Parts: sequence; C-alpha cells; structure tokens
Amino acid sequence: MPARKRRGAILTSLLLIALVCFTVRAAFVQAFGPASARRKARLFAEGADDGPVAAVVADKPLEEGTAADATSAEPVESPASPAEAAQAEAAVVAPAEAAAPAAPARILPVFQEKNVTFLTDQKKLAGVMVGIFSSGERAVDLILRDPRASAKAKMAYSVALLPNTFRAAAQILVRRRDRTLRMRVLQHFRPTPDENPEVMRISANANITRLASAILSKFVDVAGNNLQRTVQLQMQGPACAALALQAIEQASQKAHREFTIHPFFVKEYGLGETDAEGRPIYYPLTAQPEGVPEDRNFNVELHITIVAT
Repeated sequence: MPARKRRGAILTSLLLIALVCFTVRAAFVQAFGPASARRKARLFAEGADDGPVAAVVADKPLEEGTAADATSAEPVESPASPAEAAQAEAAVVAPAEAAAPAAPARILPVFQEKNVTFLTDQKKLAGVMVGIFSSGERAVDLILRDPRASAKAKMAYSVALLPNTFRAAAQILVRRRDRTLRMRVLQHFRPTPDENPEVMRISANANITRLASAILSKFVDVAGNNLQRTVQLQMQGPACAALALQAIEQASQKAHREFTIHPFFVKEYGLGETDAEGRPIYYPLTAQPEGVPEDRNFNVELHITIVAT
C-alpha cells in the first residue's frame, strides 16, 4: 500500500474514533448531567411518567398489584435553584415589611402653640393671647423660633402687656428634642409673691451662667434646702430680657424647682435729679405729686418677679 493511502486510512480512523468519543460524552452528559436532573424534577412535578421517578409517592406507599401511576401521586418539591430561592425569600420578606408597625403619629399639643420670631409684634401677640383666654382656654404655649435676643425679649414683653384682669403668669418649660425655648402662659395662675423680695438689677453685659447661679443661691442652699421664695429682676432693653429668661431657665433646672414668673412694666418719671453715685432718680407715675414740670422725662423698666411654686 502506498504511503499516501496509509496516511489517509490513519486519518479516517482517527476521525471515526473522535466522533465516537464525542457521541459517548454527549450521551453521558444528557443522562447524568445537571440538565437531566432539572428535566426529571420538572417532569415529576408535572406528573409525567419518567421511569423509576414516577414510582416515588410522598407519604403514601404503592399498594400491591397496582401499577405505579405518577399522575395520581402527590409530587415532591424539587430543590430550587439559587435564583428561585432568592425570589421565594423576597416574597416572604415583603409581607413582613408591609406588616411592620407604622411610625407613631404626632402627639397633639395640650394647649395652642404660637411661634415667636424677631418679626413678631408683641402687642399683636398679646392681643392673640387675650382672644384665646377669652374663648375659655386656660393656657397658651409660646415657642421661640428665632435665636436672636429680640425674639426672646418679645416673649416676656407680650406677657407683660396682658391686661391685669387675666392675672397671667408664665412658666419656662423643659426643652424637647427640637431644643427650642418654650414658655407656657397661664391665666388666673399668678402666685402671691413675698413682701419686700430681694431685687437684682441685670446688665446687658451679664454672664448667663453667673446670673443663673446668683438666682439659684437665693432660692436654695448648697444642700438643696429652701431659702427665699421670691426674687425680683429689674432690667431695661431686649438684651437684658433675653438674658433674664435664659438665666431663669438654667436656675430652675439647677434648683430642681418649678419657677413661675410674672413680667410687668414699671413706668417712672424723672426730674433730672441724681443720687450720690450719679444715677438718675425716678419716681413712679402712681405717686406723681402736683406741680410737676411739663418737661419731665420718663423711664420704662421691665420687672420679672420669680416665685418658687
């Protein structure tokens, strides 16, 4: 046989051997591979007769003398793929999330709340509180929405402008999570102060912490025992009024006492006289004598009486 024919025969034999190997490998993969397992599971779930698999009946053995009918047997759940398991888990989690309790509803305030800023007019705010008190409400909550001193002062000014017939007083409340200053104004709640209370005059340059400590020392001692019951603060200007409210709040927290305050205006007149230290002398308008000259000057001060209730 020539060499060319021998080489052709060898190549033909090799190609036949390769074709047989490929065919055997494909049949093996089809019979025992992952695709075959999924196909058998799907056919079993659908109730098809697929040889030995159809003879498996969940929780019910086959009776003697009867043919194995997979269509009448209850199918066994096939193992799910990772994707199907993830979908099933998501379907279980979704109803749980839907059934989760909703956020708690906002608690409605007990009394009406009025916001105070530096644009608030203290006279109009006092008129609003008069209308609320006249309608039968017992109290109004003033909420500071502006950190400026003028806004804090208007909270005290508006209470001082209320008619005396309401006998209004105020209490600085404990701050909430929003950390805003809140003051509750109550009608017919003014406590009776002590006679001749100790007077403290406030300057615009006063330190809030030191002023609070000074107020605290008048009400309780180091051991926490009660001392005086009433202290009066005197001041002029919005800066001093703002300092006074903050100092009263700190003193109440340190003393662990409830302080009720009564802001009011005091109008005085002066004749140009001064005392030994050079400070002007003023007289209350209620004690105005006869024959006072027309060119007298007037002075208005804010007084805040603090009573430990």
